[in-house]
Amino acid sequence: MAFPYATLCVQGIKDGVTSEALQAQFEHYGRVRNVNITQNKNMKGAPDTRIAIVEFARRDDARKAMQAMLR
Repeated sequence: MAFPYATLCVQGIKDGVTSEALQAQFEHYGRVRNVNITQNKNMKGAPDTRIAIVEFARRDDARKAMQAMLR
């Protein structure tokens, strides 16, 4: 059974960006279940190299967000 929600990995998150700010930005595409910002372990110490994991309630909403980021 497939999960109904989907997760996007967004790279290059600038220092100082909060999970609340990302959630507000991504909610334009649908309901966001969770946003987690973490350091990119492969680029430790470099500025603006954090990763955000954005979990949407619906896969279609995650697809819409991904397509918008590719434009």
